[in-house]
Amino acid sequence: MTGDIVTGRPARIGWDSVLDPILRRNIPFIVTLGNHDDEQDLSRRQVAELVTSYPLNLNTVRVDSVTGYLNGVFPVLGHLSDKPALLLYGLDSNSYSSIQAIKGYAWFTPDQIECYNLWSRYYTGLNGGKPIPALAFFHIPLPEYRVAYNIRENRQSGKRRERECAPELNTGMYAAMLLNGDVMGMFTGHDHGNDYIALYNGIALAYGRFSGGKTTYTKTSNGARVIEIREGVRGFSSYIRLSNGKIVDVYDYKQN
Repeated sequence: MTGDIVTGRPARIGWDSVLDPILRRNIPFIVTLGNHDDEQDLSRRQVAELVTSYPLNLNTVRVDSVTGYLNGVFPVLGHLSDKPALLLYGLDSNSYSSIQAIKGYAWFTPDQIECYNLWSRYYTGLNGGKPIPALAFFHIPLPEYRVAYNIRENRQSGKRRERECAPELNTGMYAAMLLNGDVMGMFTGHDHGNDYIALYNGIALAYGRFSGGKTTYTKTSNGARVIEIREGVRGFSSYIRLSNGKIVDVYDYKQN
């Protein structure tokens, strides 16, 4: 879940309602927080502690020096191996700008980027120096999203219905992921109407699809992004499944 999940009070009842179909199906899940999740009657830390109290949640509340509470790396083991075949990064992209002169949304802090670097280098070392394929999930899109979609030559799927609400300050998370060579795609929420994938320097920059009760200011029908991974293939397939069962915007990606 890529954030802005419960935007009403009381938040606890909202979380119970959202997670009920997941828990009834015994599906393990990971949450990344959005900028609206802590605007109800629970602080950001309280939301994180609530999320991790549910059975089948894989998050850990981090209370160390790293900014945010639900930053984490989640190894997916190979079918016939006890070694990671895939990494899932779940990152807290924070909420709003902390600098008065800069308006808009927050950015990844340097300590978060260094934390990602440490995780990435650790697992690369564990894999004999070869980066393990990875996908990253967070709420607020990076500034590179604006660049990626506007390059005509980029492979694209889905639609851009509004200007990307990325932070005005670029702190380098995209560059870190590009240089480390593990992240194949990043998936965000935040922008209610965007559901595209645009390839940029070998990384797929993607949105999910609005899955809630209403889209607030767009007429986009509800749905969800599905991502399929095949062991041994450095790539993924993805599509959007609408609430009526229709599948649209199929996207196949394979890294060299």
